[in-house]
Amino acid sequence: MLEPTNEAETIELFKLAQGWLGWCIVIEMRGFPDAVIENENGQRLAVEFEYRAKNFDYHKHDPGGCDLVVCWANDWPGASLPVWALQDSLSPECLVWWVEQRVDRLERSVEYHERSLCQKRAELAAERTVLQDMKYELDPLAAEAQAALNALAKKR
Repeated sequence: MLEPTNEAETIELFKLAQGWLGWCIVIEMRGFPDAVIENENGQRLAVEFEYRAKNFDYHKHDPGGCDLVVCWANDWPGASLPVWALQDSLSPECLVWWVEQRVDRLERSVEYHERSLCQKRAELAAERTVLQDMKYELDPLAAEAQAALNALAKKR
C-alpha cells in the first residue's frame, strides 16, 4: 500500500519526505501539539499530526494551541484551522520511495532479530552444556549421598 494507514505512519512519512516538502521537524513534543516544523526561511509552525484531519476535532484539541493540522487526508471541510493534506503534496515517486524505505528498515530489523535469535540460541546451547557438565559431576555425588542415606536408614 502506498499510503499511511494511521497517525504514526503519517508522521513517519512526513519525516522521510521533509526534503520534498520543504519543511522539517525541529521540535518533537509529547502530547499536543505534536511538533514544531520549520521551512528554509526560518518560519516555524506548531503542528498536530493526524491520519485524517477530522481526528483533530474528534480528539478535542484546542485550535488555538497550534497553527496547522498535518494529515494524510483532509476529510474536514470547514476546519477551524489550516489543514495540510500530504496526499495532495507528495508525488507517487515519493510514496514509492517511502514504501521502499519502510521495507528496507523492516528487512534490517528482521536481520537484526535473526542475528539476535542466533546469538541467544548459541548462549542457551552453551548454558545447556554447562548444566549437563554439572549434572554429570553431581550425579555421582547424588548417588553417593543416596547410598549414605540408605545406609543410615538400615542402621536405624
